[in-house]
Amino acid sequence: MTVRRTVWLRAGAAAIPLFIAVCAFGSTASADVVMPRDRVVFVVVPGLRWATMPPSFDGWAKASLALNSVPRQRPIDVYLTMAKGRRTGGLPTVAGVGPLDVRGAGISVRNWARLEQRDRRLRYGGHLGQLGQLLEDHGVPVAVVGRSADVAALAADHSGNLGGLTLGDPGQAVQAVGPARLVMVEAEVADLVRLRDATAGACRIVASGSAPADGGLGAIAVSPECGFGRAGLVSPSTRQPGFVTLPDIAPTLLSLVGVAPPNVFEGGVVRAAHPVSRSRLVEEDRRSGVSRDVGRPLTTVFLLAAVAGLIALPRERLRLPVAAVMLAMPAALLLMMLVPWWRYGRLAGIATLVVIAGLLAVATVAGAGPEPARVVFVLTAVTTGVIAFDALRRGMLELDAPTVNNAIAAGRFAGVGNVPYGFLAASSIVAAALALERYGRRALVAVAVGLGFIVFADGAPMFGADAGGVLASVPAIGVLLLTWQGRRRWRILAVPAVAGLCALAAFAALDISRPAAERTHLGRTLTGGSAAQTFVRREISALSSFRTSQWVIVAAVALFGLVVVRGRVPTGTALRAGMAAIGVAAVIGAAANDSGVAVAGAILFVAWGVGLALAQPLTRAERGDSTFPDSEPQPAGNSGAMRIGVVLPQTEIGSDRDGLRRYAEGVEELGFAHLLAYDHVVGADPAVHQGWDGPYDVRTTFHEPFVLFGYLAALIGLELVTGIIILPQRQTALVAKQAAEVDLLTEGHFRLGVGIGWNAVEYEALGKRFSDRGARLEEQVTLLRRLWTETTVTFEGEHERVTGAGLAPMPRQRPIPIWLGGSSEPAYRRMGRLADGWFPQMQPGPKLDAARAIIDESARAAGRDPASIGMEGRVSWQGDVADTVDRMDQWEKAGASHVAVNTMGAGLGSVDDHLRALAEVAARRPPG
Repeated sequence: MTVRRTVWLRAGAAAIPLFIAVCAFGSTASADVVMPRDRVVFVVVPGLRWATMPPSFDGWAKASLALNSVPRQRPIDVYLTMAKGRRTGGLPTVAGVGPLDVRGAGISVRNWARLEQRDRRLRYGGHLGQLGQLLEDHGVPVAVVGRSADVAALAADHSGNLGGLTLGDPGQAVQAVGPARLVMVEAEVADLVRLRDATAGACRIVASGSAPADGGLGAIAVSPECGFGRAGLVSPSTRQPGFVTLPDIAPTLLSLVGVAPPNVFEGGVVRAAHPVSRSRLVEEDRRSGVSRDVGRPLTTVFLLAAVAGLIALPRERLRLPVAAVMLAMPAALLLMMLVPWWRYGRLAGIATLVVIAGLLAVATVAGAGPEPARVVFVLTAVTTGVIAFDALRRGMLELDAPTVNNAIAAGRFAGVGNVPYGFLAASSIVAAALALERYGRRALVAVAVGLGFIVFADGAPMFGADAGGVLASVPAIGVLLLTWQGRRRWRILAVPAVAGLCALAAFAALDISRPAAERTHLGRTLTGGSAAQTFVRREISALSSFRTSQWVIVAAVALFGLVVVRGRVPTGTALRAGMAAIGVAAVIGAAANDSGVAVAGAILFVAWGVGLALAQPLTRAERGDSTFPDSEPQPAGNSGAMRIGVVLPQTEIGSDRDGLRRYAEGVEELGFAHLLAYDHVVGADPAVHQGWDGPYDVRTTFHEPFVLFGYLAALIGLELVTGIIILPQRQTALVAKQAAEVDLLTEGHFRLGVGIGWNAVEYEALGKRFSDRGARLEEQVTLLRRLWTETTVTFEGEHERVTGAGLAPMPRQRPIPIWLGGSSEPAYRRMGRLADGWFPQMQPGPKLDAARAIIDESARAAGRDPASIGMEGRVSWQGDVADTVDRMDQWEKAGASHVAVNTMGAGLGSVDDHLRALAEVAARRPPG
């Protein structure tokens, strides 16, 4: 085992105890049990916030009250939600509960049936009037005093009935404290001090009864008599000190009057937490309101960044900087919450996001160098780290970050919200794929541990129980880990989907096993009997997001950009598997989360940034300039007429420079498209190697192709082709350099054909191993493409190592097309995975069909289009021009994109003889 591998394994193993330590450190809520109180007074004040709360309440236990779990945040919406213990809302056309009917000693809400219909359509589960029904079932005496009829919603039972209601001065609540164990009062801010003094000795809770006029957070304060002390409060829904949600009110009131809250509630009983100051609560209220206002403008910034990527695509100098800023924006969205920008308004928020993203991008490019893959890896790793670490701290940065569907925005849970989940999923998959691309199996353990850690941080109940995220992440990660080596066994790909369900079931079981007061929305939903309604509501919300969310435009622009750069990103099998995994995460994430297209938009935004960073330069036509010559290299696949070239008869025309020149110029004058040259560095001496039966030996003439092509490039404009370079016996970086030079000298008219060869004598002479040449060639091909497309390269494989090095000048084609030769099944599968084209070693017929079937199957398994892989046949001149042309036609019918005429071995002794034979062929079958 290598030292580096040991380091990876140790790092992966160290993550586990570190994770446990962070979990232990992260606990904030007290485990104290709420003891029942003899008298409880619950006061609701519409529009109450900490900025308007009387200073004399500062000594009570306190927190902000998240009100966004109701649609419109009117008093009726808030009261219905408080009493139901789950999200709901009143009728859109009715300001309050409507008329009340007096029935004997009781009161009935006349609009209750319509309110129930509205609640069922919202599909949040549970029952209206749950709090009032439980109080009635347990015989708890309740009194209700209010300024409006809306307060009846606080104590009404499942049928909309309540024992009594006193409308008028809230001071009348004082007379009800004795006979009633729980008194619910609707009051104004001016009434609070009087009510507090008049109800001294009772457990008193003061809470907002509607949102403040300009949005933001509400307030909740609990007197010391309730047993929560004088510090802060924490909700099991948010697990953030200083934050409580509306659904927490009902279970807390029930506990205070001695009734055990059932699982039907979405919230839980609040608990004492770390101290929190009034000034902090006022600041959080202001931050929440401004953050909400700047949410849509910041989404527009993400849209503009995606559009800027399209503008930068044809401009090589701009692509990486713009892509770096795009990839830095998800992390900046959370990091900006460390800066008090909200004190200065919305424009300050936009400026803060852009500045932080710009600084991250500049620092990354400066530190990681201009290598695109390294820049992408660093920025996606930073995004992953920021979001995952914030999840471990229960979303402290995300709590009210702009554009984020988080604890305050959703009013129900902490941890990773929907948009940050999209950023987290895409970034972690890309970072993992790049690690596998560069380090191979040595990174597999660390990658698997890291991705498992991400899933746990996202889905574990102690961090937020992101059910939709787990359902999308686990299948996506499974696709990456099962296919990163290029092998796509479709039957096995069903396993990740099952694994996602199993992971969610495991997290759900863990959540349900915890005490009821500590369960998240996941455990409460499953035990409260509302799972089916929650699923339907999520899907309806996901579908509606496609017409209501700005992210649908971001997703469309990003998807368009990815389509534009498709095929222009030089990727190995691991990164291709990563992009497939991103697609899985986007589709499932959009379906499994109620934010729908916002999740897909966030994922595609990151993917577009990656594609932009790694994209190759555009062609002349796409750029709209005349930088390149008129004749462009032809595509590898058979996208037009078959191109006809020749095989250089170097074993027969000798080493005379003038003869080489006359042959090359003659071939060009005849109209042939390309010239192909064989490669052998040394030949074996049969006198030494007894029994030698190879086709060539020490007496056979072979020119070194790269040197030869450097000479020919000054004479002719034909495409030059190596057919083939024995790649594993050569130094990869040197081949990359030589090929880049030839490509520049030929102005991009060069194809590099490579293969593993058959001559062990030659391998020995060049100091390379013969036994593992196939495995080394695959790694070499990957490294060649990176050296031709990246300014600086760091690569460490099993056989090749490059550290912070690159070519200058770079080739015209980025990358240079690589064609493979070979005649075995492993070679054919290699061609399907890696090659731009191949050189068959047989004639058209059943053997060719069988070989092509293997190549096509391997290409499809690697996510490639088999039609994009070129094929060059070979026809040997045997003195009969009609026969030669007929066999060329057979290659064309077989689907060859290229064919080369070989005049060696036909007894042609001079350059002129070879040219006369080619002239006969050109006369019968014009090459052009």
